[in-house]
Amino acid sequence: RGRPVTEPNPHLALVFQQFALFPWLTVGQNIEQALIPRGIELSARRQRVAEIITLIGLDGFEEAYPRELSGGMKQRVGIARALVVHPEVLCMDDPFSQMDPLTTETLRGEVVNLWRDREKYPESILLVSHDIHEVALMASRILIMAANPGRIKTIIDNSLPYPRDPHAPAYQALVDHLHGILTGLYLPEEAVAP
Repeated sequence: RGRPVTEPNPHLALVFQQFALFPWLTVGQNIEQALIPRGIELSARRQRVAEIITLIGLDGFEEAYPRELSGGMKQRVGIARALVVHPEVLCMDDPFSQMDPLTTETLRGEVVNLWRDREKYPESILLVSHDIHEVALMASRILIMAANPGRIKTIIDNSLPYPRDPHAPAYQALVDHLHGILTGLYLPEEAVAP
């Protein structure tokens, strides 16, 4: 919105890489924690928590504690806690790196589908990832970072249509191009593969 961020922003939400859940709280209570500082009354909080639990596929686990959940379920709780505040921007810090491949694949698809529902969910998702395939599958705009000092090396628009087919030649060409940039085979100024 053209203003520097100098304090916590109520329009942003964050999903952490590690499962940042309170072990002494249930699934429902962990999600509700995001609403308490906003001064939302108890009945409205419980209603929003119930809606997001259904949306994220946590029905039946409302009273479970984190120790009773798989890694994928824990990350669903983290995503639900972020979405319950209806953020404009959802920031995700390598959110799928702690899970098994099948759970990761499922959650990636679910996050993309949530983002594509423009009426209810975040306008933008900022995803930090070290996985080239994850980026090619999910991102519409890819910013590749360089180190020392940290800076944007190049920006690539990903125009592949959703849902993306990882076996399609255009997808493979994008993955190869991204790999080339990251490994130094291609210069960032090169034309971007479609």
